[in-house]
Amino acid sequence: MTKRLVFISALLSAPLVSAGAQSSCLRVPSSSSASWPSPLDRQVVVGDGPVSIQVAIERAGAAARVHFTYQADLLPRDRTVCAGTARVQLGDALTQWLDGSRLKPVIAGTDRVVLALVRPAMTAEPAAAALATAQLAPVVVVEQPVSGAPTENATISRSVVVSDQLEATGSPTVAQALSGAVPGLWMWSTTPTAIGGGMASLRGASSFGANYPKVYVDGIEVANPVFLAQLATDQVAHVEVIRGPQGAALYGAGAIGGVINITTRVAAGLRDGRRVWLRSTAGIAESRYSPLGAFVQDHALGAQFGDAARSLGLGLSTSTIGAFIPGAFSRQVQASLGAAFTGSTSRLQLTARVVGQRAGNAASPLLPDILPVMSVAPGSNGNGNGSTTSTGPTASAPPVADSAAAQDVTQYTVGGTWTVQAERWTHALVAGVDGYRLDNVALVPGMLRTPGDSALLAASGGADRLSARWSAVTQLGDERRIASRVAIGADHSALRDASLGSAGDRSLGALAPVWRSTSGASAHADVSLGRVVTLAGGLRLERNAGFTILSGVAALPSLGAAVRRQVGPAAITLRTAYGKAISPARAALRPTPWGGRAPAILSLEPEEQAGIEYGADVSVGSRVSAHITRYDQRATNLVQPVAAMSSASGRLVYQWQNVGAITNTGWEVESRVTLGALALDGALGLTDSRVQRVASGYSGDLRAGDRVLQVPTRTVSLTASWLGRGWSGSGAIARASDWVNYDWLALSGDLSRTPSSMPGGDALRSYWRRYRGVTRLRAAFTREITASLGAVFAGENLLNVQTGEPDNVTIVPGRTLRAGLRARF
Repeated sequence: MTKRLVFISALLSAPLVSAGAQSSCLRVPSSSSASWPSPLDRQVVVGDGPVSIQVAIERAGAAARVHFTYQADLLPRDRTVCAGTARVQLGDALTQWLDGSRLKPVIAGTDRVVLALVRPAMTAEPAAAALATAQLAPVVVVEQPVSGAPTENATISRSVVVSDQLEATGSPTVAQALSGAVPGLWMWSTTPTAIGGGMASLRGASSFGANYPKVYVDGIEVANPVFLAQLATDQVAHVEVIRGPQGAALYGAGAIGGVINITTRVAAGLRDGRRVWLRSTAGIAESRYSPLGAFVQDHALGAQFGDAARSLGLGLSTSTIGAFIPGAFSRQVQASLGAAFTGSTSRLQLTARVVGQRAGNAASPLLPDILPVMSVAPGSNGNGNGSTTSTGPTASAPPVADSAAAQDVTQYTVGGTWTVQAERWTHALVAGVDGYRLDNVALVPGMLRTPGDSALLAASGGADRLSARWSAVTQLGDERRIASRVAIGADHSALRDASLGSAGDRSLGALAPVWRSTSGASAHADVSLGRVVTLAGGLRLERNAGFTILSGVAALPSLGAAVRRQVGPAAITLRTAYGKAISPARAALRPTPWGGRAPAILSLEPEEQAGIEYGADVSVGSRVSAHITRYDQRATNLVQPVAAMSSASGRLVYQWQNVGAITNTGWEVESRVTLGALALDGALGLTDSRVQRVASGYSGDLRAGDRVLQVPTRTVSLTASWLGRGWSGSGAIARASDWVNYDWLALSGDLSRTPSSMPGGDALRSYWRRYRGVTRLRAAFTREITASLGAVFAGENLLNVQTGEPDNVTIVPGRTLRAGLRARF
C-alpha cells in the first residue's frame, strides 16, 4: 500500500516500512570521492532494509534534515533499496537510487532538494558538476518557513505533526489531534454547538479567557484563533507548533503563548501520486441525554490536477451531528482550493478556503435552572437590544433551538505565496486576508458563563485581517567549517474588528469597527561551526497601533545555542534558547465570563512573557527519536475581567485589570519509535502555572501562590499505528489531569435562588473546585478491499465520558462509532 509523501521533520517523522518490499534490491552505495555541494554532501544512515525507494528517500531526508519535493508517480516504483547501517553521502545515495529514471537531484535551497525532470546535457559530466549545467524542467521551489529559522541544530523546541500522525490520533479535528500529539498543548473537548474551541494550556497561562497562540493557515495570519477547533483533519497536510515566547522575534505581537503554522493539503499538494481521494462515514454518538443517540456523518473529497509546472488542488468536507442533547446539533462544510505555477527559479502558490457551520442553541440540562435564551444578532449590544428572546422550560426539558436562531459562523482565507530563488537569496512574499462572521450566539441572561463562552460572545459579529510579509534567506560560508544562515523580513497586518468584543458603539444597532495594526521588521542569524556548534540570535522591532495609549514600539529579542555530537549510532543535540513576547492590551467593551460588558480601561499595560528553555534531542537513525525540554517563563500584566457589585445600580459590573506576574515552568517530553510496520508516538507535559504576585489595585479572586485556573498539571498521550498487508490500524489515548476551575453548578444554583447575590473578588474563591482529570480514547481501522477501495471503521470517546472537562456543566457527545468507505485513484 502506497503511503502519502509528506514533508519530513527531523524531530518527529520516521516513515513506516512499505509492505510491498521485494527480496532483490539495490545496495546502499559506499561514499565516493565526489565533491557534492551542500546539502547533498551530508552523511546519512538509512537503516534496515529492504524498503521501497520512496521510503528510502524519506528516511534519507529525515537523517540529513533535507526536505524533498518530487512527483511520486515519476519514481521507479518497482525499485527496492536494501538500506544498511553504513554512512554515505546523500548525493551518492540519490544518484544510485534514481539511476535510469528521469529524475535528478537539484538543490533548491540550503535544506531543500528537488527531484526534477532533467533534459540531458550535450556532454557527459560528473554527477556533482552536472547539477550546475543540466537543463532543468520547471523546478518546484518550496516556500521557506515563515520563521526562516534553521532546521538543523535548532535551538528552540519545535514540533511538526504531519498528516499521517494527525490521522493516527483518530480525531476529526486538528484541535483535538494536537492535544494528543504535542507536549504542553491541550485543548478542551468542547460541545460541538460551542463553535469555538477552548485552549487550556500551551506551557501554562499566557492570557485569561482566550489562551491562544498566534495561528497561521498557509502562511496567512487568522483573524481570530478561537475558531482553530473547526479545521478538519482531512484538510491538513502538516502543522508546526512553536511553544513559548521564543518564536515572537520572528512572528511578532500575539505570539506570547506560541505559534501554530497550519499547511492545508491543497497548498502542500498530494504527495503519493494519487489524483482523487474520497472518504464517507456515518454512525451514532451515544448520549445519556438523548435516548436514541445522535446520528453523525463525515464526508470528504480531494482532487489534484496538472503536473509539476501547473497544478490545481480541490478539497471538500462536510460533517454533521444530531441532537446529542435536546436542541443541540451541528452542521459544518469546509471547502478549499489551491493552485501552483512553477518556473525554473520561482513558484506562485495561491490558496483559498471557506468554512461554514450552523449549531443549535441549547442550554445545558445540568444547570439547576434555565432562564430565557437570548440570541445576539449583529448590531445588538449584548444586553438585549436588537435580540430575540424565547422562554425555556425547566432543566428536565431543555429548550429546543429554533433553526432560524441557530448560531452561524463563516470563516474564510484567501491569499498566496510568491517564492523566488535568486543566486544568493531566497525571497518569499506572502499576502492574504482572513476573516469570519459569527451570528446568533446564545445568551442566558443572569446565568454564569465560562471563559470559553465569554471568548465566543466577544467574537460575535466579525473581523477581517489583511496581512503581508516579505522574507529573504541566504546561506554563507562552508557548511563543513564555518557557515551562517541569515534571514531578514518585514511585515504588516491590519485588523478590522467589528466584533462584540471591539470598542464599537452598538447601542443603536450600528456597527462601529475598530482598526488595529502591527508593523514589524526582523533579522535572524545563526552561525554553525563545523555543524557541531550553532549560535543563533535575532531581533524584531514592531509598532502596534489602535490598542491602548501605552501601545508603541517594542523590541523582541531571541538568543539560542546548540551543540551536536555523534555518539556511536546516536546523534545527540543539547540546546538552549531565550525569548520575549508581548501582546498589546485592547481597550475593549466585551462580554465577560458572567454576562454584562466590561468598561474600556485605557491604562492597561501590555501583556508580556519572557523566559528560557533548554533541552536535549536524541535520535538513533530514523527509528528512534526523543526530545526533552525544560522551560522557565514569567508572564506579567496578564489582563483579567474582575467582577464587582455596583452600589449605584445594584447590578454586576466588570473591569479589566492587570493581574500581576505569573510563572510558567515545566517539562515536555516527546518520542517516536518505529519498529517495522509499527510506529509509536508519545508525549508528556508537566506544567506549573502559578501566580507569583498580584498588581497594585487588583481586586480579583487570584492571590499570590495560587494555581492559574483551567491549566492542567499533567498531560500525557500515546499513539500507535500499524501498517499491515492490506490493512492498517491506529489508536490513541490522551489524558489531562489535576486542574482548578469554578464549580459552575454550585455557583449557578446559588444565583438561581438569589440572583442579586452575585459574588465578586475573594468571594469567588469559595466556588473553586479541583478537577481530577479526563481520559480520551480513540481508534481507527482500515481494510483494503481493492487497490483503490477500502473500508473504514473509527471510534471516538470510547470511554463514553460526556462531562468533566473543562468544568462540570459542559456536555460533549458520548461514545461515537463510525463506518464507511475510503477510495483513492
